[in-house]
Amino acid sequence: MKNLTKVTSFLLIGLSDHPPTINILFVVFLLIYLMTIVINPAIIYLVFTDSHLHNPMYFFLGNLAFLDMCYSSVTAPKMLYDLVSNNRSITIPACTMQIFFFIYFALVWVLGFLYSLVHTLFSLRLTFCGPNTIHNFFCDLPHLFQISCTDTFINILVILLVGGSLGLGAFAITFLPYVGIFSAVLRMETNTCMLKAFST
Repeated sequence: MKNLTKVTSFLLIGLSDHPPTINILFVVFLLIYLMTIVINPAIIYLVFTDSHLHNPMYFFLGNLAFLDMCYSSVTAPKMLYDLVSNNRSITIPACTMQIFFFIYFALVWVLGFLYSLVHTLFSLRLTFCGPNTIHNFFCDLPHLFQISCTDTFINILVILLVGGSLGLGAFAITFLPYVGIFSAVLRMETNTCMLKAFST
């Protein structure tokens, strides 16, 4: 039987080790992240302070701006730090939290919380005893599955069942109203009204 050493941290090696490339990547990603951190709060501020923008469409835009800012902040600061430092390690608890928030901000609030909580709890059952190298610049479930010593069948099954159900549900919620709209448009009596409705 092999002597297995328990892993306590991972090494993120998703980006280049070539110094000129690292410098370019750092500047590009820093500028993108700074734009995200400056523009999204400006959008949120405008939506909540301008009374002309107090309608559902702009509330939705403000919500997306907030989620984009948070979503980017899950991975970008660590990635920028890793680009300028020689230490690209991340502890297992930090990796788990990164996965939780990465999934949480990708979905809608309550569903995102529940979906990320399920995956985070199921990822806690994984053990890591072999190589600790993640070929990415942030922690993600598929990468953890590749380096886990534990059988990941249950984790993959949870992704397929829960993710598939949420994906199909979101598709149905988005698609079904359009069925009603198309059927109402097709019942219109004149072609002019029908063409105007479809162009809208």
